[in-house]
Amino acid sequence: MAEQRLGHVGLPASAGVPSSAVADTIVVPYNVVPEVGDDVACVIVEPVAANMGLVPPAPGFLEGLRAACDASGALLIFDEVITGFRLGPGGAQERYGVTPDLSCFGKVIGGGLPLAAFGGRADLMDLLAPEGGRQRSGRGRAVWSLRVVLLSLSAVGRQVVSCPPSCGDPRDGQG
Repeated sequence: MAEQRLGHVGLPASAGVPSSAVADTIVVPYNVVPEVGDDVACVIVEPVAANMGLVPPAPGFLEGLRAACDASGALLIFDEVITGFRLGPGGAQERYGVTPDLSCFGKVIGGGLPLAAFGGRADLMDLLAPEGGRQRSGRGRAVWSLRVVLLSLSAVGRQVVSCPPSCGDPRDGQG
């Protein structure tokens, strides 16, 4: 019997997700722009659906989501955990020319270390502490990961980077 993986079948449930959160989640098929009413707080989308085999957005899909969110006042959030920086320096938003209100990044941003980040419009980011009234979560938890990065960069800075003889000497214009 094949194992059922919830992320691949579009179910808004997973171990540890409260039923109240599931009740407030609407799942729509990828590449379909849903009707977004004023009762929708946000639309979260992987701009390139990596969890179902790297499906690119249909022409007009991301633009349609942006327009629907703008019309209703809902936030558009790009989950760029996988696509961020892999499709280019600006991720999917740069490649497709659609700017979300918030973006989530992970995996590649940490270069193999457990690191993630999010960012977005200044007015939304200003709502977070210390300026805003909402506390950030996870502060200081990446300190040890960042220490590893700094130590690695420090070590690389003291080493002479060399390549095998087959690549030539970069100083003579041959490499």
